Amino acid sequence: MQELRNRGFSVLRATAPTDTATIIVVGVARSGTSMVASALRAMGVFLGDQVHDSVHEDIEIAAALEERNDRLLTELIDSRNAAHKIWGFKRPESFLLLSQVLKRFRNPRLVVTFRDPAAISQRNAISVHTDFLVGLGDAAEKTVALIKFIGDVDVPTMSVSYEKAMSDPEAFVGSLVQFCGLKADDSQIAAALATIASGPALYLNSSRIWFEGRFDGIASGHAFGWIRQMPEKQPCHIEIVSDGVVIGTGASDQPSAELGEQIGERAFAIKLLRQPGEDVFARVIGTTYIIERSPEFLRSFKS
Repeated sequence: MQELRNRGFSVLRATAPTDTATIIVVGVARSGTSMVASALRAMGVFLGDQVHDSVHEDIEIAAALEERNDRLLTELIDSRNAAHKIWGFKRPESFLLLSQVLKRFRNPRLVVTFRDPAAISQRNAISVHTDFLVGLGDAAEKTVALIKFIGDVDVPTMSVSYEKAMSDPEAFVGSLVQFCGLKADDSQIAAALATIASGPALYLNSSRIWFEGRFDGIASGHAFGWIRQMPEKQPCHIEIVSDGVVIGTGASDQPSAELGEQIGERAFAIKLLRQPGEDVFARVIGTTYIIERSPEFLRSFKS
């Protein structure tokens, strides 16, 4: 019955691995591409000079692709080909940009991750405060686009079920080694398995964002307060909502002497289109996060 076992890994357009290759890891965001990249790095595959240790994304390649900078992309490919027989990069949704440039990479081999769209959406809802149903639709649409991408390209492709890989990491790593043509020794394979075992906690902690701030009140036709996205202390785009209608938008990018250096320039003073009702609230745009009112919330409808 061994032949009936579903390991969750499929190879399309299989060819024998070569001494040189570019391994490209793509998938819908939060579908397991970091798991694949962590295993590859543990087995000695170069994935970039500027790579974050938890998400393993190549900042330079990403910039070249997303800015459509052909000169920079060519320079990066040439330098990495010269330095490494086998190298690669991970950028989850770069599959939306790769079709036109894929053949510029030396012997490209795609590793493509798939994950339950509901799990992707729920992870985004928890980590970045997005709406579950909106996220579910987005994940489903991008999964369909990903399927079309791997059907249209003409390079060796390994599809990976994230759920199956996590349930049987030994089988996953073995399939990855074989598909990519890696010469990984026992210690490297053990290291790859260790990253899969410990990776989820590190990834969740590093990819989670949260917000710090308060909605101080309304006065003189403006809503004011402060908010920042953590851990990078980034400004946020905010909408003021009253009776289900957006009555003002703005950004928390203004200085405030009252807030001091700890908060920096993360204050907002948003001009309102009309007088708000009693249920007015402030929300970070694109999320479900409602900015907490301060204990001294001020309400004044004077113009």
